[in-house]
Amino acid sequence: MDTVTPPTPTHTAPEMSVLGWIIAAGIALVLLPVWPLLAIMWIIGKQGKDKGEKHPEDEIPI
Repeated sequence: MDTVTPPTPTHTAPEMSVLGWIIAAGIALVLLPVWPLLAIMWIIGKQGKDKGEKHPEDEIPI
């Protein structure tokens, strides 16, 4: 490979890894109040499917 600059050795950037974990933890903390709502919606959705209720758009057109 012809380049002007010499190749640099590969290395890991622990600062970037730590920053990623901090951002992920921050997002998880912000979304923490939403988890119970999502769980309730999921449970209600599962109960609706168990009853055999169908949405009109679920029908296969002929």
